[in-house]
Amino acid sequence: MQQKYLLASIFLTLILTIYFGLNDAKGQGVIKGVITDAKTHETIVGANVILQGTTMGASSDLDGNYEIKNIPEGTYNVVVSFISYSTKIIPKVKVSKGQTIVLNIEIEEKVSSIEGITVTASRRNDTEISVLSSIRQSSVIANGISAQTIQRTQDRDASEVIRRLPGVTLMDNRFIMVRGLSQRYNNVWLNGAATPSSESDARAFSFDVIPSSQIENILVYKSASAELPADFSGAAVMVSTKSLTDENNISIGYTASYRQGTTFKDFKFYHPGNLS
Repeated sequence: MQQKYLLASIFLTLILTIYFGLNDAKGQGVIKGVITDAKTHETIVGANVILQGTTMGASSDLDGNYEIKNIPEGTYNVVVSFISYSTKIIPKVKVSKGQTIVLNIEIEEKVSSIEGITVTASRRNDTEISVLSSIRQSSVIANGISAQTIQRTQDRDASEVIRRLPGVTLMDNRFIMVRGLSQRYNNVWLNGAATPSSESDARAFSFDVIPSSQIENILVYKSASAELPADFSGAAVMVSTKSLTDENNISIGYTASYRQGTTFKDFKFYHPGNLS
């Protein structure tokens, strides 16, 4: 008997809960609509629509539709926001019990203009890596030496520098012979311009006139190519000198050496006598 009363009370409780729940839902309002772009009138997917000051809200679907249900009676500010769009507030939207409000909203794209940006850079041609990169990118047989390498030597001028390259022989301490061909068969360019001959009766360039401290790099091309001058059979020598610096600077160098058996040793000198 008690079990029957218990089942009846549970059933009655469920009926009353559903009844009052339905009545309460009917007493609340709904806001729905479509979110579109104000310029193109295309629907916007994923826009956030919330009631200001509450936790109630919704997001627009693939067709730009949104719907906020179970809104208590009252007056609300509807806030619409989306990435790269200006936030829009619809003020004083009045919601009544059981009312469905259709609120189609257009939002404007937020456009920010900035001034032009200029990116400048300078390429270094005086390092070993830059010379190796130029040789690697070249389609001809080439050798080269950079200012970075020259600084580690005691070479005084370009003639002493260029003789370090394979296949190059120095003649009279100033002219070059490449692969057995004398200076008349070689072409020398300085900073992209052909150099004049330093001899009146032959085509020859004297490399001793260029100080080694002013050299940025030297590249020796030993085979022909479309971008090289055609009047050589030995080699085309491209000499680049250092350009003007962007700011004043001071460079200080120091070298030292040690020779076993003589450094820090006492020397014996011969002091001849005077003949009277």
